[in-house]
Amino acid sequence: MIEEFAWKPCVMIKNGDRTVTMPGSYTILADARFVYSRAWGVLTDEELLEHAEALRRDPRFEPSFAQLADSREMTDLAVSPPGVRDLALRNPFGKGAKRALVARSPLAFGMARMFELVSHNSADEIKVVRDLAEAKAWLGERAPSNWDELEHLKPDRLFGVSGKNPPGN
Repeated sequence: MIEEFAWKPCVMIKNGDRTVTMPGSYTILADARFVYSRAWGVLTDEELLEHAEALRRDPRFEPSFAQLADSREMTDLAVSPPGVRDLALRNPFGKGAKRALVARSPLAFGMARMFELVSHNSADEIKVVRDLAEAKAWLGERAPSNWDELEHLKPDRLFGVSGKNPPGN
């Protein structure tokens, strides 16, 4: 049972007597041909790859969709350079996709730039930016009409169960 949705910094799921945190989600806006991905807490290689595979398997997803990947609420990044290369190789996006990766922290920005660079042969367009306004400007007409509501939409999929109780529990 989901107690809070992705617009909170931590999504908690009750699993019997145990509560686990979720570091990410995505929402597909099929009519807008757009994916809103969000990460918070500590993000790992495994969770990034899980997100890519979940999109690939989602019947509503098409590789040409645009994407906003929002990592503004991440507290730490446990992603390795080999993990970034792996993600680039398993990229579910393709020709026609335009993707804005929002990263505030220097570490997240650097790893996102590394992804952008190792993905240079990919058919999708990727740009790493520091804030939502820059992301929206770069996405241009690919940004959905309900841009200001993205953070408040119920996620289609949560990913990255950490298996640990959140602090204080």
